[in-house]
Amino acid sequence: MVFKFLEAGPATVTRWAIDISLAFLLQILWFRQFPGAVPTLGAIIITVTITLEGIRKHQAKKISQIETPTMTTSEESTGSNSKV
Repeated sequence: MVFKFLEAGPATVTRWAIDISLAFLLQILWFRQFPGAVPTLGAIIITVTITLEGIRKHQAKKISQIETPTMTTSEESTGSNSKV
């Protein structure tokens, strides 16, 4: 349900992180197989990296929205731009 409201990039990143976590959980709960230290460390590194990349993209988008100038109502009505 939440994937309908997210953009393609963040939704994909979120899905990858969830897929990795659920795969490990399924392996432990369903198959009763506990992964070793190296696969667990690898999954943690991948999940953290994917999560941090998603956060970075979200913050970059937020910053770009703040930095883009918008026209005021007086500029809109006259159609003029402050740059000459």
